[in-house]
Amino acid sequence: MKAVMVHAVDRYAGKTLLALGMGKYFQDMGWKIGYIKPVGTLPVWSEEHGLVDQDALFFSQALGLGDPMELMAPYVVTRDRLSLFFKGEEDVPGKALDAFRKISRGKDLVIIGGGIHL
Repeated sequence: MKAVMVHAVDRYAGKTLLALGMGKYFQDMGWKIGYIKPVGTLPVWSEEHGLVDQDALFFSQALGLGDPMELMAPYVVTRDRLSLFFKGEEDVPGKALDAFRKISRGKDLVIIGGGIHL
C-alpha cells in the first residue's frame, strides 16, 4: 500500500481537485483507492451520513468509494469538538491513525487530504 498526502499552503489551491484526479487515474488503472481527510475543516450535514467533511463526501461520491464516512473524515471540526479537544477530552491523533489503518486495509493507494498549514 502506498500513501500520498495532498497539501498546500493556501486555501482554494486545488488540493481536492488534484487528489480526485490522482484517485481517478489510479482507479482507472485498476488500483483500489482509499481517501482520508484526518481533520475535516468543511463540516456539512448529509441526510445519509450526518455531520461529515465536504471534501470527504465529494471524494466518496465522485469515485464511488465504499468506506464509511466516519473513517474517511474521522474528526470533523466544529466549535463543540474543538472545545473537547482543547480540554484534552478528544484524542484526534489517535482517532486519525486508527481510521488510516482501517482505510488502508486492502488498498493499493490511500490519498490523504491535507489542510492549508503543515
